[in-house]
Amino acid sequence: MIVSYLKTALRNLMKHKGYSVINIIGLALGLTCAIVIMVWVQDEFSFDRFHQNGNTIYRVILETSSFSAAVTSPPLGPRSQAELPEIVNTARFLRIPEKLFQSDHNTFYENGGVVADPSFFEMFTFPFIKGDPKTALTNTDNVVITETMAKKYFGNTDPINKNLIMRGSGPLKVTGVIKDIPQNSHLQFDYVIPFQVLKLIGMDVENWSSKFLQTYIQLNPHANVYETADKMNNLYHRYSNDANIKLVLQNLKDIHLTYGFQYDNALVSDRKYIWIFSLAAFIVLFIACMNFINFVTVSSVLRCKEVGLRKTIGASRLQLAIQFLSESGIIIAISALLSIIIAEIILTWFNRISGKILSIRYTSYEFIIGFLIIIVLTGLIAAVYPAVYLSALKPVQGFKSIFHMKRKKSVSFRSILVVAQFSLSIALIVSTFIISNQVSFMRNTTMGFNKENIMYLPIRGEINKVYRSLKDELLRNPNISSVSLRDCMPTVDGNATSWVREGRSADEGVKLEYNVVDCDYIKTMGMEVAEGRDFSINMISDVKEACILNEEAKKEMGKEATVGKWILVNGQNRKIIGIVKDAHFKSLQYKTSPQIMTLVTDFNSPNIDDRGVIFIRTKKTEMPIVLADIKELWYKFNPDFPFEFHFLDETIDNLYMSEVRINTILTCFTMLAIGISCLGLFGMSSFLVNLKTKDIGVRKVLGASISNIVLMLVKDFTKWVLLSNVIAWPVAYYFNSKWLQDFAYRINISWWMFILSGSIALLIALVTVSFHAIKAATANPIESLRYE
Repeated sequence: MIVSYLKTALRNLMKHKGYSVINIIGLALGLTCAIVIMVWVQDEFSFDRFHQNGNTIYRVILETSSFSAAVTSPPLGPRSQAELPEIVNTARFLRIPEKLFQSDHNTFYENGGVVADPSFFEMFTFPFIKGDPKTALTNTDNVVITETMAKKYFGNTDPINKNLIMRGSGPLKVTGVIKDIPQNSHLQFDYVIPFQVLKLIGMDVENWSSKFLQTYIQLNPHANVYETADKMNNLYHRYSNDANIKLVLQNLKDIHLTYGFQYDNALVSDRKYIWIFSLAAFIVLFIACMNFINFVTVSSVLRCKEVGLRKTIGASRLQLAIQFLSESGIIIAISALLSIIIAEIILTWFNRISGKILSIRYTSYEFIIGFLIIIVLTGLIAAVYPAVYLSALKPVQGFKSIFHMKRKKSVSFRSILVVAQFSLSIALIVSTFIISNQVSFMRNTTMGFNKENIMYLPIRGEINKVYRSLKDELLRNPNISSVSLRDCMPTVDGNATSWVREGRSADEGVKLEYNVVDCDYIKTMGMEVAEGRDFSINMISDVKEACILNEEAKKEMGKEATVGKWILVNGQNRKIIGIVKDAHFKSLQYKTSPQIMTLVTDFNSPNIDDRGVIFIRTKKTEMPIVLADIKELWYKFNPDFPFEFHFLDETIDNLYMSEVRINTILTCFTMLAIGISCLGLFGMSSFLVNLKTKDIGVRKVLGASISNIVLMLVKDFTKWVLLSNVIAWPVAYYFNSKWLQDFAYRINISWWMFILSGSIALLIALVTVSFHAIKAATANPIESLRYE
């Protein structure tokens, strides 16, 4: 019996090759989307799952009424472990600025350095290839490096107990080599040095008021997380005066998919994009399934006699249903195999635009279960209804002309499917327009500064000590218009401080981002002074007394932020000499923070040495020539450190890489959804035109024009697409409005996006259907009348 079902199914597929191919390709493309997104989602949810103690490790988050941050006070971890029995281990973690490393034969800048407590390797599962994790960070001159870093400096020789020179800190002895950090770890680093190093360089690691590092705790398996958090808050408030701060415990496995904490250097993503991409993939698969249903129900007129004959000779409804399910099963199976091949091909492209390194792990139980769920879901959506519909036909219907069949029901259902397909496609088109315009707005809008023609040089070695001489030399170059310096990149969070109005408590202060700059910084960045004046090198008082606020700081501080008034910041009285217009150096997803700028007083300070940046605005000229001149001056003043440069506009653009990737992926989904819809529409219109061949011939003989016949054939499809717009527009508007709310600065959703999206869908549908309509309308009526 099963063999008979399969033979019949294969015969029917071969009989209608064209429609079978369209069905297979459509389903294969839908399944490909589902597979690729499933692999991506599995990767997102796999972050930090490899740590043996992952279920009991938590990161401490600092919360206030206005923001949340992933930093804590240095003494919090050790003190909590000492006083709270629920905490069995703690580890502090801090990223350090880029450093220059040297071995006997190799010199490289390394940007992946961290300091951590010795307990770090007890809590987290980062396997050691060489060395002992218990003693690897015992001494201040120890360093643990990754396998890749070991090969970079030492080749195939054993690196244990060999020296690495970290410029500015002296020699470090390699005491451990660990496997390269998995890409699905929110902690990414290349080397680790002991936490005690911070004490050696003079940092106050016993200060409860300073907050600059991450604290991880490991709880007893039976401990209550919420009770432990309450106890930590009580402990924190005993030692700290920050009454408005609350500590929250974040489980290790939730870190990667929690986005938006300040001072968070972890590799994080946004959970909502998992839902967006999963929904988009489901929409594409659903459209492909609806194509399949449409084909089967439309082609049912060709199966009526077959069904009637089978029922007349005794076939039951169940047997017929199994037969039709067999046919659908073969198509789905072929599509599934084809989708695996396509997925393997496009994964390289998907990895490039998503920034990941994904592969299909066929032996993984997650993939097997996920793939089976997708196939079963596809079968339920695509195969069950056609099988039930066809097997329900009565014997007498099978021998009647199609004109006597209950066509109204089938046409109505077909209409619903087409409307649903194009509603989803139009919603994706609208979403693509909105996201694309938001990304374009963020990348091209006026940001309060001019990012063009600015390069920056991270401060390395002792270049800060000779900065004034370097600046003078640079300004002698006719291709350079201005030079300045800042204590950190403007695209990252600067040092935090607060201004407190007289008569108010510290908790009521305005949080400010404190920036130390050189003269000409505002000029170099192309910022605009709204009130007062810029810093002047000719006024000695500016160095010790002056400050400049941005407009957001003035707004937050109120009448006190007036040019000429004095304010107390960081324990020093500062005179406000100017207000600059807000400059959006960070992503426009976030509101500009209140900022204060003061002039640098000590070019040798640790802040300048570690995070400082030199900015150079060039004139529009041949960049290679300018670079060569700057490089020559760099080595003249700083010969021991390699020349490194970047362009500010590229750095700013990289802030929106996530949104650009989303836009690219969603655009591909949209094009695929439209393509599958058109593929289905192409096949269905061909089938319907064939059914009306004789009708067309009669109309032409009676004098109908080509345009009348084409209009007759396309009018139903036009009505369906127009109705799809009515359904899709409000849905697209609602969900895209929700998405835009995550951006502090965003576009307005315009009516033209909806009109254009609907017009594109209508035009594509008309072109697709008109191909067959015009072909039928221009055919010889004699041939049409001979049809059937």
